[in-house]
Formats: sequence, structure tokens, C-alpha cells
Amino acid sequence: YDKNRVGSHKDIFPTLYNLTLNNTKYLSLGGRNMLAPIKNQKLEFGFNEVVWIDQDGVYDGNKGYYFENNASIKDTNKAFELDLYHKNFSKIYKELFQKQLSYRLVNLKTKNNE
Repeated sequence: YDKNRVGSHKDIFPTLYNLTLNNTKYLSLGGRNMLAPIKNQKLEFGFNEVVWIDQDGVYDGNKGYYFENNASIKDTNKAFELDLYHKNFSKIYKELFQKQLSYRLVNLKTKNNE
């Protein structure tokens, strides 16, 4: 357990699956087991509709805010311009989320009509 590790709702099921159903396959949108060692730094983020967070700071889509220190998620309240990766991340992740939801709903409807 690392109290300073960032994450969000996308990480709940992968963590629970690992603890209870570790041989079960599931669709993940970047979620990971929060109790396991870090395997891919790109998956170390938390996300919601308004902001997203990674090990470096908090981002609202237009500006970023660095953490005050590495033991707190309190930001410095000093905004900085985002690079292209951080600027586009939220939009692309939302698109991915909508596509996977549509995929699941279409497949569910198809299975229910068989």
C-alpha cells in the first residue's frame, strides 16, 4: 500500500479482482491493481469528468498545477501551460470511455436478442 499513489474509480475493480477473482478476465480502461507494484507509469493516473491527476500534478484540460511536495496531493496553486500529451489526455480518455461503453451496450443488446 502506498498512500501517495494516485488513482481513481477505474482502479477499484482491478484491485478487487486481483484479491478475489485473480484468474478472471475483464475489460480495463487503464485501471490497475493499486496494491501491486507499478508496472506501467502511464497507467498511474486518476480521472473524473472535471480533472485528472498523475504523479506530477493535477490537470483541468487547460492548465496544470504541480503538487506542493511528493507526500501530498495539495497543489501549489501556480498554474502552468500543458504540453500536448497532458492537454489532449482528458478528451481522448473520455472518447475511449464512451466507445467502450457503446461496445458493451451493443454486445449486451445483441446477446439479449439471441
